[in-house]
Amino acid sequence: MPATTATSGQTTVREQIDRLGLQYSKDLHWRAGSLCREAWRREHEGRLPPKQLRRKTLGTGSHMFAIYPASFAPTIQQVLQGLQAVDEAQGRLF
Repeated sequence: MPATTATSGQTTVREQIDRLGLQYSKDLHWRAGSLCREAWRREHEGRLPPKQLRRKTLGTGSHMFAIYPASFAPTIQQVLQGLQAVDEAQGRLF
């Protein structure tokens, strides 16, 4: 199974979480993945992003991951930064 690297011309939401130095959580990954999928669909006539079976980053096994071209990384980063800002604002409420 291929590694997840932008050097291959492809990237994933998880790779961008790591690249931005954000603390990984399944919740963040799921929310960002959902928003990125919808952004991709808006830009590609409703088509879903391509998926590929890849090794899980933590632990054993594999999973189907949405694989985006490296050119989509800025969109993924914007989504992640937006979610981070929302989470920080929510944290200040309590």
